[in-house]
Amino acid sequence: MGLEIIREIYKKKADAREKTRINTIGQLCAALEKLAQEVSFAEAYIFGSVIKPYRFGDASDLDIAFKELERDRLYTVISFLSDYLQREVNAVHMEDVHFQEKIVREGMRWKRE
Repeated sequence: MGLEIIREIYKKKADAREKTRINTIGQLCAALEKLAQEVSFAEAYIFGSVIKPYRFGDASDLDIAFKELERDRLYTVISFLSDYLQREVNAVHMEDVHFQEKIVREGMRWKRE
């Protein structure tokens, strides 16, 4: 197999992963909109590999930080999003993490419309 063929195969795989990433962000935003109808939170920040082009894959999880989410609702949120998206979800209270500034600076902010 020639080098050009190998490059083309890797490019197609990378393009497919990128399409999955973009679709997943759209699905996650729809899921957050639906979640916001049931659970109270001020805003959410999506961070991690899903917001980094060409870094997200089929086995990647979703990382979300919630601002002003009720303390006892975190596991409900994780369960809802994992079920809705059929993907592992890691969720945290924004107020509890020491890297909040990095999440705000580098993450993708979601706020109910």
